[in-house]
Formats: sequence, structure tokens, C-alpha cells
Amino acid sequence: MARRLADILATKRQQLFTGRERETQLFNSLLQKEEFDTFLVYMYGPGGQGKTTLIKQYTELCTASNIAFLKIDGREVNASPLDFTRALQQALNTQTIFETLQAKEEKFVLLVDTYELLNPIDDWLRKEFLPQMPDNVLTILSGRNAPSKNWKLDNGWQQLMKVIEVRNFSPAESRAYLQKRNIPDAAIDSILEFTHGHPLALSVVADMHDQHPDKSFNPAESPDIVKTLLENFVQKVPGPAHRTALEICAMINITSESLLKEVMEIEDASELFKWLQDLSFIESNRFGLYPHDLAREAIVTDLMWRNPDWNKTLHKRIRRFYIDRLDNSNQQMQRGLLYQLAYLHRHHAVVRSFLEWQEGTGNWMEPLKENDIPLLQQMVEQHEGPESAQHFLHWLQHPAAFTWVFRNSVTQCSGFLLRVNINELDKDEPVRDKAIAQIKNYASKNLTLRKGEVCTVFRYWMSAESYQQVSRIQSSIFLTLVQYYLTTPALAVHFLGCAQPKFWEQILNYADLYHVPELDIKNEKGDFGFYMHDWRQVPPAAWLDLLGQREVGEKVEARQAEQKLQIVVLSEDGFAASVYDALKDYHTDKKILSNPLLRSRFVINAANNDTDPQILLAALRDCLADATDKIKASPRDEKLHRVMFRTFFNPVGSQEAVADFLNIPFSTYRRHLRKAVNMVTETLWALEIEK
Repeated sequence: MARRLADILATKRQQLFTGRERETQLFNSLLQKEEFDTFLVYMYGPGGQGKTTLIKQYTELCTASNIAFLKIDGREVNASPLDFTRALQQALNTQTIFETLQAKEEKFVLLVDTYELLNPIDDWLRKEFLPQMPDNVLTILSGRNAPSKNWKLDNGWQQLMKVIEVRNFSPAESRAYLQKRNIPDAAIDSILEFTHGHPLALSVVADMHDQHPDKSFNPAESPDIVKTLLENFVQKVPGPAHRTALEICAMINITSESLLKEVMEIEDASELFKWLQDLSFIESNRFGLYPHDLAREAIVTDLMWRNPDWNKTLHKRIRRFYIDRLDNSNQQMQRGLLYQLAYLHRHHAVVRSFLEWQEGTGNWMEPLKENDIPLLQQMVEQHEGPESAQHFLHWLQHPAAFTWVFRNSVTQCSGFLLRVNINELDKDEPVRDKAIAQIKNYASKNLTLRKGEVCTVFRYWMSAESYQQVSRIQSSIFLTLVQYYLTTPALAVHFLGCAQPKFWEQILNYADLYHVPELDIKNEKGDFGFYMHDWRQVPPAAWLDLLGQREVGEKVEARQAEQKLQIVVLSEDGFAASVYDALKDYHTDKKILSNPLLRSRFVINAANNDTDPQILLAALRDCLADATDKIKASPRDEKLHRVMFRTFFNPVGSQEAVADFLNIPFSTYRRHLRKAVNMVTETLWALEIEK
């Protein structure tokens, strides 16, 4: 009878599993007890110690003992009680987790890997979730960090849990592992001396031997074991395609087969994906593959040093893969894609100093609830003073404002973000908040906001504990800002308020936000300023391209200054007048070349940012013709199209001559012409102010 592939895989894993006798014996002894008297095993250790491999071994032991289990990976679950609960509900196919597990009566094991990414809900799990588990459930938490002091101070949990620190292999365990991987006995001693029993280092050596069994291991002395091994490994992969696949996998957060295929520009990536999957330092989850962090950084560092031009090319292709999917994604998927884009910036010196996205966003976001207000008021008063707190309370109730709250437990707010839309304030509305009043006045005098355009001020943002210092909350807030920039229709300009504005200058200039000194104020706690970005000057697509170039170290300041000179922001009336002039001068190059529409946003977009006047002129004429052709899409308006066509595009003389040619009264002709020009103007205006 044929065996299942799953059984073969389990056998192979079991054959290669080595050591960890203390950890496996403890787990096995717990499984074999008639009833659990320990309900939590907290396992921790630094990266590369084989915790994930041990978790897989635990699942094999559960299978061997005929005990049901569920494995959750912190990389696959957002760190919120809601998402964690939903993940279990989906996996167990039930809405009632605790009742379902209790009804089973037989033993059940819940294994949570990469637990360090779920740190924001650690207290919630300890105080609220795990205590509801029935006594037939054993939970395993496995991560890099030791249990928090709250676990250690909880006398109840101390009696019901066991803590395991996962360390390097002993010499005997290391030797046994290498022998199972068919490493020649003559090479083992030098390998042991070099790796000191580090499990990941041992697995990389074994992979190198699998790739080139005829070559001996003779590394140079180095304090960085894994880095040296990985650099050796990259140089000895089967071929250039394999090296590229490995480099891509190291550069990005999660690698899928479809991403590999598109970025490498090949027809079929299945073989390369399978090769990656088989490497001992590559892990997988439901989203794809990812290397161990130590391996990831060693490979990327090597690529950046060895072939910086190829590194830039790969960055550009990967960035395009994510950007192409932004428009067709829901809100949650967009946030995930933006995180992947942000991840590409992690090695840039500026980004590395100001963001903490490397371990995930860490908190979850939702709209403000009524019972959040007292805590948020207290936050503002603590960090900015009573006067600022009063302005904050005013904006909470104002229809032009909206507030997002960031949480690390069901009830506790860890931070928030409040925005005010200047365009939604009444023109004569008195504004007591000096910061908003100044921006409202500045916008009126300098920004030429058009009908339908949005001008947003991010007036308040902070972490409860660290205010506006670099932190996980601050990084989550910045990710929310980017999502807002890219998904808000008709966003024309935004302002970001910052305490100590000089401190944020480097990272915000990197993101193409520039300080507006005349908007600076002083609150009771110190200096407060505002940074601005005009999305009509640098729209989202150009902004993403700009950040992509900065991501790989290209200098783009001169190009940016040039681009800012190209776009002219016209009022709606000025825009309409310019459209009519462009139609009148459609066939006269000298006149139409002076039309301000040549530097309008919709024309520059149509010309793909080309600055050649003839290219811009051709783009403007195409836009005018396309907008006119849309009129005849409706049979009822075909007569309007004939009027436009014979007046501007294929004229037959004066307006009176056109009316005679079309055999309609002059008053009817003029009415049709006005209506048709307005339709063309409306079409082009929509292009001008769209995102």
C-alpha cells in the first residue's frame, strides 16, 4: 500500500532530529500524564537555536501519542486579541474556542511559535485568554525573549508553568547531527571548533556539504560564525539563478513563488522555490518562505558589498511587485503591502535610526471609542500641557476631525493619531487652536486649494509611554500615515505636527516632507512645528519612485527640485479658462505652448513626467481630444461632439460659419458649445485632482 507523503516527511524529519533530550523528555512526560498538572511551557532562546525545529518535533510527538494539536506562528497573526482569537476560531472551525476544547475531553496541545512578535498581547494572554482554557489543554509559547516579570511575579502561573531556555548543542549533539547529515568524520572536529554547537551554523555547514560534497570545509577565522558560513554558501550555490532566488528571499520579508517568478522575470520559479524550501535555514508559513534572521542579514550584507548595482535592480523589481498590487487590495492587504515596502528600507541609515518596523507593527489600530477619551486627554495633558489637551477635546467632537487609536490590550490605549481636514472647516469659523488657525491661514494664502481637494493636518500623534520618541507605536503611526497618503482620494496637501521638529528633519526630509518654519508654535512643553508635502507637486506614484531611489542610496534632490518647478496649481476657474484657451489654440503651437495646462498635473502624468515641451504639447492635445471623444459616447450628446469637432479640431471658420455648416441656429450653437466645453473641462478637472 502506498504511503502518504506526509508520513514520509515525518519520517525524514525524525531521522534528522538530533539532541534536545531535556526538552523532548519534558514534553513527552507531560503528554504521558493521565491529566495535565502543567498547563504552560514557556520556551525561549536567541535566534538560530532551533526553537522552530523543536516545535516541529513537538508536533511529531503529539502525532505519535495520538494527541490533537494546533500550531500558530506569530509571523502569521497580527498582535491583537481579536486577530489571535480569529486565527484560533478559523483553525478550530468554531466560534466558541474554550467550549469546543472542553467538549473534546481528550488532551489538546496549542503551540505558538515566534512568540516575540505577539509581545503586545502577552499580558492579555496571561490574564484573560489562557485562564479560560480547559484543563485538558497544554500551551507551548516559544520565542526569543524570556518570560516578562509579570509571569514571574504571578504566583499562580509560577506553579502551573515550566520555563525552558534553549541553548547551543553539546559537542556530542553537534557530532551526532553532523553524522546524520553525512559530514565526513575527518571534517567534524574543525567544524565543531568553528561553530561551538550553534544549531543554525551547523545546518549551514551541512547544506554547503550537500551542495558540494567533494569540497572540504576550511573556513577562515571569524568572530561572526553564521556570517562567514553564509557568505561561503552564497558563493557555492548551484548556479546564478539559485543565488538570485536566495538574495531575493533575504531582501524581502516573505517570499512567494509568484513574487519569485515576477521579480526574476522567468516563466517558472517552482524549482527554485522548492530549492529554497529545502534549505535548513529557510522557514515557511502560509504566506511563503523566509530565512532565519541571522542568515537574512548575512546574505543581504554580502550582496550590498559584492554587487551594489544588482542590489539596486532587485530592489526596483521587488518594489514594483508590491506597488502594482496596492490599488487592488483591501485595507488590511494594503497595510501588509506597505509594511513589505517599508521593510526594503530597513538598511538605510536614516530609516534604521527612526523606525522600528523590523519586528512587525506590534499594535493594532481602530477608530476611537467613547471610553478612550479620558485616557487620551490625560496623554495629551502629560506630554503637551492642559491648553493643548483642551484643544484636543475640541477636535474630538469636530466633524472635520478623525481619531485612530492604537492598542496593546482590549481596553488599554498605547497611542493615537488625530487628523483635522482644513478643507472641511467653515471659511469664517473661529479657530482657537493656534496651530490649526495658522495652517488654515497659510493654506488660504499659499496653497490654492481647489474644490474637492483635501488638506489634512495630523495635529496630534503620540505613544502613551514615550510620546513622539522612536518606538513601536511611533512606527505603527508612521505606517498609518503612509496608508492615508496613498488611499485618500483627492488629497492635495498634508501637514504633520512634531514636537522638537529639528529631531525629525532627517527622516521626514527623506520622506519628502519639508519643515514650514512660519507655522512653528510653542506649547507648554516646548517647541512644536509642522512638516508639509504637496501631493499635487509630487503625487503618490512619483513619491514612491522617489523613496525607492533613496532606499538604495541614490541622490535625487536635484531631480526633485526640478519636478517641483514643473507643476502649476490652478484654481478651478483658472483651470476652466485655460482649457478653453487650449481648445481655441489647439492648432497654434506658439500660443498653446504658453498655456499653463502644459505644467498641470494631468498633462505631466500623461507625458510620463517628461519635460520636453513637444512631448507635453502632444500629451495636452491627446487629453483634449480624448475628453472630447467621451462626449459622443452618449447618442444624446453626439450633436455636442459635432459642435466641438467643427469648432476646435477640424474647424470650418468662425463660430457663425460653424453654425451655418451644422445647419443650426447660432443661439443653439452657442448653447451646445458652452455645454460641450464644460463637459470637457469637468473630465480634465477630475484627472487633475484625482490621486
